[in-house]
Parts: sequence; C-alpha cells; structure tokens
Amino acid sequence: MKTTFWLTQTLFLTLVGFQFASAQSNSIEVFYFHTTNRCFTCKAIEMHSKKTIDMHFANVNSSKATVKYHAFNLDNPDNKHLREEFKAFGSSLYLRVNNGENSEIVDLTRFGFMNARNEEKFISGLKAEIDKQLPAL
Repeated sequence: MKTTFWLTQTLFLTLVGFQFASAQSNSIEVFYFHTTNRCFTCKAIEMHSKKTIDMHFANVNSSKATVKYHAFNLDNPDNKHLREEFKAFGSSLYLRVNNGENSEIVDLTRFGFMNARNEEKFISGLKAEIDKQLPAL
C-alpha cells in the first residue's frame, strides 16, 4: 500500500515537473485559430503559416530553442482555455514567445488577413517576424 502511494506520488511529481519544464523552455509557437466554417482567406492563412514553419523552421528544434506550429478550432469546447488565453475569436494568428522565464503573445491577425492572398509576401513576412523573435531566446 505504501509502495503504491509513493509510486503514484513520484509519477505525479515527475509529470508536473515535465509540464513545468516544457512550459518554461525557449520556444516560439505559431498559433492559428479558426472556426468550423472558413472562407478562402482563412484557409490560406493556415496553409501559409504551416508552410512557413515547414520550409524555414523545421530544423530549429534544439535544446536552445524550438519553433512549433499549432492550429485549433475555436468552436471545439476543448479549446476554450486557448480561446481565453489569446482572447481569440474567429480566424486569428498569434506567436507565443517563451524565453524560459515569461512568455509574450504577438498578435499577427491583421498581418495574416492583409497578406493571405499573396503567399510569397505572407511567408517572407511571417519568417521575418519569427526571425526577429529568435535572438531574444
């Protein structure tokens, strides 16, 4: 009985410690939020964002920093916490820059809509914004 208690405690503390370490790591996360019903522009923002990460940042995953891409449907109740954290509604594009001690959210939604129909301009602009944030890590 005592062994089971200590194993459970150890597992819990290990998992909590792992989650804390993950949240505190140096990273840039690209978040694209959308609703269930999307227009061409909204789909283009998602496609160009993912393509930017795949083309330019797929290999930036070291112990020093990582760049990750996430897409979430805001209509899904499981994503309520993200909707609240980012104050997101509708199609939205954000960067979350985690430097190990704190995190900053950069709203790129306006940029996304202004450039969604120009893939080259979108990709170069998003790449430039991420590159600008990388030295801070």
